Amino acid sequence: MLHEAADHVERFRQWWAAHDVAVRDTGARHLRHPVVGDLHLDWNAVTWAADPGLQTVVWTAEPGTPSHDGLRLLASWAADPGHSISGGSV
Repeated sequence: MLHEAADHVERFRQWWAAHDVAVRDTGARHLRHPVVGDLHLDWNAVTWAADPGLQTVVWTAEPGTPSHDGLRLLASWAADPGHSISGGSV
């Protein structure tokens, strides 16, 4: 499984370096998360020409906003394997 992940990372680097992008799309979305509440987020999606079934979506929030704080909190939980989705310890 680790080998597969490494292979995908290498392919991503190659596509990124070649700017082999088929479609770029952007938008904004309001989401309500059960723990952090309302999130007003912008998103950018890139579909790769080399593999149209592969899409990368990046969610961002305006710095200094409650949405930014909530998104950072969710990101910190994702980086910490000791937290469950509800924010409690496993």
